Amino acid sequence: MINWLKQLFSSSNSQAISSDESFDRILTLETALQQLKLELKEKENTVNNLQIELNLQQQKEFQQLESKITSEKQKNFSEIASSLSQLITQKYLLEVEAKPVKPEDIFLVIKRLINVFEKEGLTFIGEVGEVTNFEPNYHQSLNSNVEINIGDKVIIKIVGISYQNQVLKRSIVQKFIE
Repeated sequence: MINWLKQLFSSSNSQAISSDESFDRILTLETALQQLKLELKEKENTVNNLQIELNLQQQKEFQQLESKITSEKQKNFSEIASSLSQLITQKYLLEVEAKPVKPEDIFLVIKRLINVFEKEGLTFIGEVGEVTNFEPNYHQSLNSNVEINIGDKVIIKIVGISYQNQVLKRSIVQKFIE
């Protein structure tokens, strides 16, 4: 189409063109121009329609994702609701009614909570009392005045936590003295 237009507008045609031929040529060019304008408008409409469809699809996917996240949260909260309720009751018994709470009862509730979180992918960095080599990405010194070098033996005092290979809280450690 472009080559055809170039030919029509080419000045290399040295023949004299009669007024009828000029009129026919202008009419042909105007017709071609109108066709191109219509094609362009059709393409613009197609692009606009595709953009609208894309936006609708993105909104739909966003709503589906939000719904799935809400559903997962509700499932997780349902799993920990009973344990949290028990902890709140035990807190009330201790603080308000000054009644003793058995450590075993608290231990069972905590154990259930830990199981729920582990099932969801939470992992613990070491165990309290474990002796390991110091790694600054996973460990933090209990005492900032004591220098601990990478590879030094340390004992875990407070367990660290990670989720999907990302450390959320480093283990608190103390230099191990043999």
